[in-house]
Amino acid sequence: MLSFIDRLATDFERLHGQRPNVLYLNRYHFERMRGDFADPEDIETMMKILGMTLMITEDAINPRLARIGRPVPPLISGVARATR
Repeated sequence: MLSFIDRLATDFERLHGQRPNVLYLNRYHFERMRGDFADPEDIETMMKILGMTLMITEDAINPRLARIGRPVPPLISGVARATR
Protein backbone atom coordinates (compact mmCIF):
# COMPACT_ATOMS: atom_id res chain seq x y z
CA MET A 1 0.00 0.00 0.00
CA LEU A 2 2.82 2.41 0.82
CA SER A 3 4.45 1.87 -2.56
CA PHE A 4 1.14 2.71 -4.24
CA ILE A 5 0.79 5.92 -2.19
CA ASP A 6 4.40 6.83 -2.93
CA ARG A 7 3.77 6.39 -6.66
CA LEU A 8 0.66 8.58 -6.40
CA ALA A 9 2.67 11.24 -4.55
CA THR A 10 5.46 11.14 -7.15
CA ASP A 11 2.94 11.51 -9.99
CA PHE A 12 1.18 14.33 -8.12
CA GLU A 13 4.49 16.18 -7.63
CA ARG A 14 5.43 15.74 -11.28
CA LEU A 15 2.06 17.12 -12.38
CA HIS A 16 1.70 19.99 -9.87
CA GLY A 17 5.31 20.86 -9.05
CA GLN A 18 4.92 20.25 -5.31
CA ARG A 19 4.33 17.35 -2.94
CA PRO A 20 0.81 16.60 -1.71
CA ASN A 21 0.13 17.25 1.96
CA VAL A 22 -3.25 15.54 2.36
CA LEU A 23 -4.11 11.89 1.74
CA TYR A 24 -7.79 10.99 1.44
CA LEU A 25 -8.61 7.33 1.92
CA ASN A 26 -11.45 5.15 3.12
CA ARG A 27 -11.37 2.95 6.23
CA TYR A 28 -10.47 -0.18 4.28
CA HIS A 29 -7.40 1.42 2.67
CA PHE A 30 -6.45 3.05 5.96
CA GLU A 31 -6.46 -0.34 7.72
CA ARG A 32 -4.36 -1.86 4.92
CA MET A 33 -1.88 1.02 5.12
CA ARG A 34 -1.61 0.71 8.91
CA GLY A 35 -0.28 -2.82 8.42
CA ASP A 36 2.75 -1.37 6.62
CA PHE A 37 3.94 0.49 9.73
CA ALA A 38 5.86 -0.91 12.71
CA ASP A 39 3.34 0.58 15.16
CA PRO A 40 -0.06 0.65 13.45
CA GLU A 41 -1.56 2.51 16.43
CA ASP A 42 0.79 5.51 16.09
CA ILE A 43 -1.12 7.59 13.57
CA GLU A 44 0.93 10.71 14.30
CA THR A 45 4.14 8.94 13.26
CA MET A 46 2.42 7.65 10.12
CA MET A 47 1.55 11.21 9.13
CA LYS A 48 5.11 12.40 9.80
CA ILE A 49 6.59 9.60 7.70
CA LEU A 50 4.13 10.24 4.86
CA GLY A 51 4.46 14.02 5.21
CA MET A 52 0.68 14.25 4.87
CA THR A 53 -2.42 14.75 6.94
CA LEU A 54 -4.72 11.72 6.74
CA MET A 55 -8.39 12.30 5.93
CA ILE A 56 -10.51 9.19 6.30
CA THR A 57 -13.71 9.43 4.30
CA GLU A 58 -15.97 6.87 2.73
CA ASP A 59 -16.22 9.18 -0.30
CA ALA A 60 -12.67 8.14 -1.23
CA ILE A 61 -13.31 5.04 -3.31
CA ASN A 62 -9.60 5.06 -4.12
CA PRO A 63 -6.82 6.86 -2.25
CA ARG A 64 -6.37 10.39 -3.58
CA LEU A 65 -4.01 13.23 -2.81
CA ALA A 66 -4.28 16.97 -2.53
CA ARG A 67 -2.20 20.00 -1.71
CA ILE A 68 -3.87 22.58 0.47
CA GLY A 69 -2.31 25.77 1.74
CA ARG A 70 -2.83 25.00 5.38
CA PRO A 71 -3.64 21.39 6.20
CA VAL A 72 -6.32 20.67 8.74
CA PRO A 73 -4.81 19.62 12.09
CA PRO A 74 -5.17 15.87 12.54
CA LEU A 75 -7.87 14.54 14.85
CA ILE A 76 -6.42 12.16 17.39
CA SER A 77 -8.96 10.64 19.78
CA GLY A 78 -11.48 13.27 18.72
CA VAL A 79 -9.25 16.21 19.70
CA ALA A 80 -7.63 18.47 17.11
CA ARG A 81 -3.86 18.70 17.53
CA ALA A 82 -1.59 21.24 15.92
CA THR A 83 0.91 19.87 13.39
CA ARG A 84 4.55 20.79 13.69
